[in-house]
Amino acid sequence: VTLSADSIDMYTTADVPTAADLVESVNDVSNCTIDFAESYDFTTEGSFDATIVVTDASGNQTTATIPCTVRMDSTPPVIAGVEPIEITQGDTVSYKKNVEVTDDLDPNPTLEVDSSEVNVDKRGTYNLTYTATDSAGNTTTETTTVKIVSAKIAEATEENVNAMADAILAEIITDDMSQYDQAKAVFDWVVDNIQYSETAGIDDLYSAAYKGMNAVAMHDSVPFMYLLHEEMFSGESHIMHVSCTEDTCRGMTFICDGAYTYTDKTGPKNVFVLKDVDSEAFRREIMKTLLR
Repeated sequence: VTLSADSIDMYTTADVPTAADLVESVNDVSNCTIDFAESYDFTTEGSFDATIVVTDASGNQTTATIPCTVRMDSTPPVIAGVEPIEITQGDTVSYKKNVEVTDDLDPNPTLEVDSSEVNVDKRGTYNLTYTATDSAGNTTTETTTVKIVSAKIAEATEENVNAMADAILAEIITDDMSQYDQAKAVFDWVVDNIQYSETAGIDDLYSAAYKGMNAVAMHDSVPFMYLLHEEMFSGESHIMHVSCTEDTCRGMTFICDGAYTYTDKTGPKNVFVLKDVDSEAFRREIMKTLLR
């Protein structure tokens, strides 16, 4: 009888071996049975010698003894270095980079990454899951996010975009215009030159403004916001987003001439309204206008 190992070192959570699992080969002319000499507890921490009995067809027996050590391990491995990831749309990514797994007993715990929700070709934020497992079967799970952002346009530098905005404003703004008239002129330019697109969104501010002011179809709020220079409103920042639950309410709100002004050209109607009311009432006025 040749045993499969000189000794057994296992965890309480491991599969319980049979006597045949511990025998590599038997040299006999007849079929043999392989059994333990007695019942052994492989699920409780401790050390003992297990005796294996091999019996041939004639009843002849051979025994072999193997030392067994059963260890308790209930401590899961530790995953370190899991951080949110941000990559450019279409790029490749190494999810395991800078991620390490350690265990108090197992020198080589495994690490699996579930990236099934991630689409690197589509802008958005996706869930990413790491699972580490040690040899005792203990597991640890860590989750993070992968943010896919659009690529930056090389020509969209701050200098170039500022120059583009200044050129547009020089054509549509005059010194005798009120703040409201200036904002309305910007809105009219956006309506005439930019189309809404569900897929052409850009994350980088300068790239979005550059693409919008080049009259390429895209969401209009970034170039609109960019064209509303702070200088137009005495150096104060008045622009803020409006959050509405209705799909039709997507636009920009800012303050000019002491009143709230709302613009929206992404929905079914082009809207430019001026209301001297508090913000909550203003939101209701927006919806009334949009739903007329």
